[in-house]
Amino acid sequence: MLTLRSLVTAATAGLTALTVALPTVQAAETAPLVDGTYTYGETSEPQTTGATYMTFEVYQGRWVGAFYQPQSAFDCFVGEPDGNRLALTITDSYSEETYSYDVAIARNGQVAAQRGLQTELTLGGLQELSAPSDLDREIIATCREALAD
Repeated sequence: MLTLRSLVTAATAGLTALTVALPTVQAAETAPLVDGTYTYGETSEPQTTGATYMTFEVYQGRWVGAFYQPQSAFDCFVGEPDGNRLALTITDSYSEETYSYDVAIARNGQVAAQRGLQTELTLGGLQELSAPSDLDREIIATCREALAD
């Protein structure tokens, strides 16, 4: 049976380009991610059938979000950067089982941004979408509620 977990694993296996900004006021290894809402996908076009997307909210260094495919179920995750990886705990939407999933990260220098000089971070091979959609925000809200401590 094809599950979203197997799709996420297959889709992210060879990926190399998710970019997120990190403040540079602290050491790069421990700097919290810039608070905000982000959506990345295998394609930069939103809601492409068959493409996998990662949508998430960063708040005080903690990531809450989901992997999903349009018109399909989504699997929520919570995580945070840990050295050269993003350590996620994903909850399967059907079985409610949790499993760990690491995404390699690389710091690619500094870029100017609205919040000042920031470090560019690369994860997997996903492309940033211009803005999270209403659906992305609903998914994030559902996951935030489902994964509340």
